[in-house]
Amino acid sequence: MEKRLVRITNAAMEIDKPPHESSKICPLPGLLKLDEAENTVGPSTKVSMALAEHVLSWPLNWHGTGNEEEKLIEKLSSHLSLPPEAISCFNGSMAAIDCAIRTYLEPGVEALLDSPCDRSIQASAQSSGARVIEVKHDNPFEPQIEAIINRINAKTRLIFLSNPNNQSGAAYTESEIVFLLSYADRIMVIIQEDFVEFCSSSVADLVMRFPNLIVVRSFSNSFGLASLEAGYLLTDPDNMEFIERLKAASNINGLACAAACAALDDLNHIKAYSHAVEQSKRIVLSNLPQTGYEFQLGPTNFILVQVSNTAEAIELLADERIYVHHPYEFEDLESYLRITLGTPAQTEMLLLALGRAAETLATGINHSNQEEVVNRPAIRLREMAEVR
Repeated sequence: MEKRLVRITNAAMEIDKPPHESSKICPLPGLLKLDEAENTVGPSTKVSMALAEHVLSWPLNWHGTGNEEEKLIEKLSSHLSLPPEAISCFNGSMAAIDCAIRTYLEPGVEALLDSPCDRSIQASAQSSGARVIEVKHDNPFEPQIEAIINRINAKTRLIFLSNPNNQSGAAYTESEIVFLLSYADRIMVIIQEDFVEFCSSSVADLVMRFPNLIVVRSFSNSFGLASLEAGYLLTDPDNMEFIERLKAASNINGLACAAACAALDDLNHIKAYSHAVEQSKRIVLSNLPQTGYEFQLGPTNFILVQVSNTAEAIELLADERIYVHHPYEFEDLESYLRITLGTPAQTEMLLLALGRAAETLATGINHSNQEEVVNRPAIRLREMAEVR
């Protein structure tokens, strides 16, 4: 009998097939995983203790989170100085964004997605049947808020942007966001703030002032809970009533809630890690230009390094047990590698590896002095000591 598939929606047919994912990386001693903008040192020790306690106290064969989700909302309310009714927890920031998109998009309306934008968010918006418009910039590292505003029309229902951008690292100022919110006062603006702990700019405090604002955050990057996929959404309580109608009953699990609560109880751990990333940025700024690499450094925990051959660069770094990300889906970033910045010691390992490959990979003009830079350990150690 001939196999016949049930007809799928036109919206699903128009979504591009997801790219083939490379094989997963196994945790091995000495491996430096710098491909997903994750915390490179792991979460607070309080997180491990909280996870163990939750496993022992809550039957894993039961649905629900106990009272862990309520605890997390209370802690976030205190941390952010927002009412609990303005906070909702999700299984990661992507789940929160998807729920918000499904609340506001439908056939016949349009969504503006600030470029570069993750494929999963594009797919979520397209699946609603809405017309999806990607707003590109002449320079992806210097986005202009006017580029978004100029694309707004009577059909625009939703605008999405990540700030800082989770691919390019580019960021809008708070005044630019306020201008957008004021101009597009009848359009829902979703802002993803996954890197807020590494930068000084956030608009979370504006959700009670602007009813057309949704802020989404994650515990994956700075807090070190990527494998647990914990995130949360902030918006006016009147919006939340409708967003939560589409939220799955078990959208976040008890282990993730317990871990997130413990992470919020040890903010000094996050501050110390953020400080280490800032030290690494200063080391990069002092050393990487001398090896001839061109790069982009923004208010995130990653750097974009331009190389002459991305495939060769990935292979050479993998040979040294350093894994990085190639944002090949985005035309403007095809020649770059996105590399997580962690501790100064980890960044030193990365710079040494890049230095050894600079003769063939660096795209700048200072190729001639790369050997001198690679072979000056005394100077490198002194610079690191000064930064510390």
